[in-house]
Amino acid sequence: QRFLDPSLSAKDRLALAQEIRESIEIVQTSEYGNFLQHFVGAFNLYLRGTSTETSPFYVRPEERFKTEDPSYRTRQVLLEILNRVPTTEVLRPFAPNLLQLCMHLLENDDEENAVIALRIILDLHKTYRAQRPQPG
Repeated sequence: QRFLDPSLSAKDRLALAQEIRESIEIVQTSEYGNFLQHFVGAFNLYLRGTSTETSPFYVRPEERFKTEDPSYRTRQVLLEILNRVPTTEVLRPFAPNLLQLCMHLLENDDEENAVIALRIILDLHKTYRAQRPQPG
């Protein structure tokens, strides 16, 4: 996958993420499952990698939180994409990994991205929480 190519510049990775975001209507087609299968894992690797020193995507904290930095903007675009995907049954198998990723981001990213991660957590919880039996 081109997005995860370590030799890709931060600006090119941002442009690729923006291109993916602009073509997000694919999630409304039968290709939604394929989209999730390919991109959820890639986004997870990248988003976790920016705060993991041994990752090829690692960004030092003093750079990671500069809002004009391409790696920051890439993280934000990826979170926007994940926030916009429909929470249907197709997404259900990916929900546990997305929840873990969002919890990681709450601890390792800034407030602006943490708010998006919280929105994702809330959407996943509303849709996939176990139905409680009605008292009666």
